[in-house]
Amino acid sequence: MNSKKPELLLFPYGGNAIESLDIASKNYSVVGFIDDSSNLQGKTYHGIPIRNRNLFTEFPLAKVLAVPGNPTNFYKRTELIRNLNIPKDRFTSLISSSASIGLESKIGANCLIFQNVVISSNAIINDNVIILPSSVIHHDSELGDGTIVGSGSIIAGKCNIGRNVYIGSGVRIRNGINIGEGALIGMGSVVTKDVPPRSISYGVPAVSVKERNSSSFYK
Repeated sequence: MNSKKPELLLFPYGGNAIESLDIASKNYSVVGFIDDSSNLQGKTYHGIPIRNRNLFTEFPLAKVLAVPGNPTNFYKRTELIRNLNIPKDRFTSLISSSASIGLESKIGANCLIFQNVVISSNAIINDNVIILPSSVIHHDSELGDGTIVGSGSIIAGKCNIGRNVYIGSGVRIRNGINIGEGALIGMGSVVTKDVPPRSISYGVPAVSVKERNSSSFYK
């Protein structure tokens, strides 16, 4: 019986990919990080090489987890992933064994669900979503493509979170809230009313303080 683990490539080299290793190593053999920075290429992390995009063709059967995104470039997530030109069926989702996924909940492609996350009944997690440890997504809520949820956040029932949203650590979102695409919610905020697209909001209760002008990443 062949017990060899399937191969996995992680893009890019950074915090999200590094933190995913504990989950990935249980079911995959991580054969490389892919990063576009020439300063990183040629280095290794825990024996795993950091290389350029040639690894995609060097390991044609390897699955891919693409997890770019931080508070400064989160609104580009879906574009960054799309520009890899990887067929959708090559992406995999990683879900920690300690996560709890409710009945009839749906998890899309290329998602990263960390330790102790709770996703309740009928929630929808679309493609390219990252949910950091100990966050809770309650019943009938939906997270749009490319959204990042920081650790220890709570999204109450029947919320609609748009594409490419960044929700900081420790955020609380009241039930039935709509958050527009490309919005950023600062850590520790309590969201009690709808949040406009491409806005920056924070506070208790959260207040929208700024809106970005560019909409080029939301086409």
